[in-house]
Amino acid sequence: MNKTTAILLFLCGTIAVSCTQIKQSFEDTFKTDQPPSSLTEQGEESDPRTALADHESESDGNLAKPNFLAELDALQSAEHQLLQNELFKGHTPMVHSSVHFYGDGRVHINLQNPDIPTHLDSYSYRDGKWGSPEPVSYRDYDEIQKELYPFDSVSFSAVHRFYQELQERMTDIPEVEPVTHIYYIPESKYSPANWRASIVSPRERYSAKADSNGKIMEFKRS
Repeated sequence: MNKTTAILLFLCGTIAVSCTQIKQSFEDTFKTDQPPSSLTEQGEESDPRTALADHESESDGNLAKPNFLAELDALQSAEHQLLQNELFKGHTPMVHSSVHFYGDGRVHINLQNPDIPTHLDSYSYRDGKWGSPEPVSYRDYDEIQKELYPFDSVSFSAVHRFYQELQERMTDIPEVEPVTHIYYIPESKYSPANWRASIVSPRERYSAKADSNGKIMEFKRS
């Protein structure tokens, strides 16, 4: 073997070793000790349907809340909290327009600022507490003044009574949807103060009206 051939064989062997090292380094870099996503820690194949069912179960648990309209204690607590507001201590809050109650725990009401009578503010109850007042714009203060009425005209307990009486009327309505909205209409020259709600099913719709105490006066198909 001459000198030139020996040098060529040496270079080829060196290159082959280098390529093997580079390949091994590349594989080590991207190698992971984690099991495949379809396997459990014990090496057993997981069932994706089970994972989905577990997720849906957790979601359902988060959504399972009682209907606020059916919770007398919760309604009375909302009423008490509003009256404990420092702004209204020593005053009878004056309400403007209708008052709305929702099954998810919300209440919306417009109240006059007792310290600045020309100011009207919207208050919202959500997640068990009243939020900060939001200003309400209007054009004619004299008209607003005529439409104000005392807060004690709105019995939060009446919401509960109205809701319970509605449940009795709904028992014979197929596939009826839950009642999630009850609202109060103040007295006017057209009618006395009353509570209202709508009952809905796939084939029927009803309107309901109750007196200021929550006792149903009218329940008719609409």
